[in-house]
Amino acid sequence: MDRNAAILLADAAERAGMRRFLVISAMGVDSQPPPGTDPVFAAYLKAKGEADADIASRPGPDWTGLDDSAPGDADRRPR
Repeated sequence: MDRNAAILLADAAERAGMRRFLVISAMGVDSQPPPGTDPVFAAYLKAKGEADADIASRPGPDWTGLDDSAPGDADRRPR
């Protein structure tokens, strides 16, 4: 799902009064991709990070973020 679709879905969840929103994230969205990363994949990571940041900044609904990092590695914490 792209950045705008994730944000629109979060908007709809808020309007519908949803109490919980689940974000499926990806490892590496909080930092610059390493040199040599495919430009398309780098754009994907940037878009995922922007969508995650938008959802995390909202006062409600509660959100849970899942990614493929090891426990304790994630910078974002569910609230």
